[in-house]
Amino acid sequence: MARAFSIKDAAEQLDKFPAMLTHEGATPVVAVTRRGMPVLAVLPWDLYVGLLQTLADLPGDVVGTQMEGLRALLADATTPLTPEAPAAVPRTRQPHRRRPGR
Repeated sequence: MARAFSIKDAAEQLDKFPAMLTHEGATPVVAVTRRGMPVLAVLPWDLYVGLLQTLADLPGDVVGTQMEGLRALLADATTPLTPEAPAAVPRTRQPHRRRPGR
């Protein structure tokens, strides 16, 4: 059974997930929940790639129209990663303040 963390707890524990997921005998998946319902699965990268390869190797009639998407995911999973640019923080305008005496 996968361990479950709320989104808030998962964010606080994210740096511990790699060790937790590779610990021998432990389930290599963490479920992230919102209001008690699973919304994300966190798993080691090699397991993810292995799942994609397994799905891509299934006969076409089994996976049907998803085959192109699986191949694209597999291609993305096997290319070198590049760091994402930080998201732009929207600037809010500060109200104009008059200096005293003017």
